[in-house]
Amino acid sequence: MRFFRILRRELLVSGCVLLVLILLRPANFWPSFEKVAIAVGVLALLTLARALYHAKGIIDLLVVEESGDSIRSAEVTRSFFVSNAIEELRTALRHINQWLPMTRHELQRYTRICFNHCRGRYIGTDRNLPSRFVQVYPFYLTSQSERDTAPGDIRFLFVTKQELEADLVSHPEEVAQFVRTHNRDGIDLLIVNPTTIDKVAKDAQLPSAEFGIFAWRFIVYFKIPKEPKRYALLTEDIDDRSRRRLQTFFESILPQSESVFWRHNSLFFRQQDHDSAQHLLAKLVDTSNSQ
Repeated sequence: MRFFRILRRELLVSGCVLLVLILLRPANFWPSFEKVAIAVGVLALLTLARALYHAKGIIDLLVVEESGDSIRSAEVTRSFFVSNAIEELRTALRHINQWLPMTRHELQRYTRICFNHCRGRYIGTDRNLPSRFVQVYPFYLTSQSERDTAPGDIRFLFVTKQELEADLVSHPEEVAQFVRTHNRDGIDLLIVNPTTIDKVAKDAQLPSAEFGIFAWRFIVYFKIPKEPKRYALLTEDIDDRSRRRLQTFFESILPQSESVFWRHNSLFFRQQDHDSAQHLLAKLVDTSNSQ
């Protein structure tokens, strides 16, 4: 059981601390047996308390309550996010099967864990302009780029060319850095007109048009509630059925997509022709690097 693995780890840490204290004691100082027994007892209790604290996050995730037509979830406990075990995270969230409210800190922790443990290709979609994206998700690009490997990630922005150019005029540094980061890290950055995106997602039977696919193992759907710095996530494992739905979605949006580059201190756009769209589609649905 994971609890006993945590307990063994905490015992090892406590033992090392005790050994260091013994080695650093004054040469002529030997505490009495009673003091040693008390110290060991206190250390053992602290060790057990720490182990229970870490394990609590795996057991006590949250309580789901139904209120009218909406589903409200209690805060994800801080102790849960102490654990970096992606399988426990996925299992717990899969059983919830509801939109899960998160604070910015919780979302940052969750996405970092996802990126650290799923090093295959990431495919993301979002309807925010770059200046807005870095405000809403100030940690996201960093977590994505800090992985040991980033094998051909892809990001779709559901914005128009005119909106992106206007965003560059209003926020030149943010937009330039956003596009350059994608180009530098080998992340395909594409824009798609947002007019029909919600209908395309609905036709493909997707809960939302904004999502992140982690190595084709699982998908996280995003939406931002009206409250500031509050988010909502829906996490699902990807099976054959959901994979076909996502492929249908990509097949619908690719023909109208444009690649975005930063060249000569300005934005450069390239419309997808048939061959490039087919190549990108093959890359999108390629699951050979899933891990």
